[in-house]
Amino acid sequence: MLEYIFRGRRPDFFINFSSIAASVGAFGEAAYVAANSWMDAFAESADRGYPFLSIEWTALRETGMAKNALAHLPAAERMQRLEGAITNDEFIEVLLKAINLKLPVVIISPRNFHQLLARRSKPKISVQEEMVIRPDLVTERPALGTPYAPPDSATEKKLETLLSTFTGIVSIGVNDNFLDLGIDSLKSMMLLKKLRTAFDIDFTLKQLFEQHTIRKLGALIDEINFIGTRSERTSKLTI
Repeated sequence: MLEYIFRGRRPDFFINFSSIAASVGAFGEAAYVAANSWMDAFAESADRGYPFLSIEWTALRETGMAKNALAHLPAAERMQRLEGAITNDEFIEVLLKAINLKLPVVIISPRNFHQLLARRSKPKISVQEEMVIRPDLVTERPALGTPYAPPDSATEKKLETLLSTFTGIVSIGVNDNFLDLGIDSLKSMMLLKKLRTAFDIDFTLKQLFEQHTIRKLGALIDEINFIGTRSERTSKLTI
């Protein structure tokens, strides 16, 4: 829409804020990678007569999506995971340099980009290994506004195990809000796929956002299973 509005005009520059995930995205980030790759491709699609570029940003240390997603972690671990991130001052400096390069796509990476690319091209672990909590990624439950409440039903216990594996947080309470555990909208899409596989249930992302605790989600899963079982029994009734 913005590109259409500026047709026939010559702005100083036009920038898409893409992500380095477009080049080195991890498994499970297909939608996010596709969206950023589209922005890169759009920038390369035509010569518009003025600087029109897409910048693949790395993580920002002081603000942004990566910092917010790690807010639930202890400060030391949070800093470790943001070790390769850039500061706000570096962001401004790099932005100005990227505009002056006059290239359609610019990749921002404090680390050796070719090494990152080579590492991403090699499979790390099998699906079975992925479901095991790695000891070096385990962290205790953060201080939340809700008191800890253990799971009761079999569904809640299964959900607690799955979420602990997914987040690396142990002892997740049944009333803990998923957002407080660092599960943002992007991670929710990845979690939804795991939930569908684990429970063999096809429910929506909207339902996951609405049932944002183990207790609420467990109740929804049990309800779907109950309705499915009752429907199956009714359909097979013979007289």
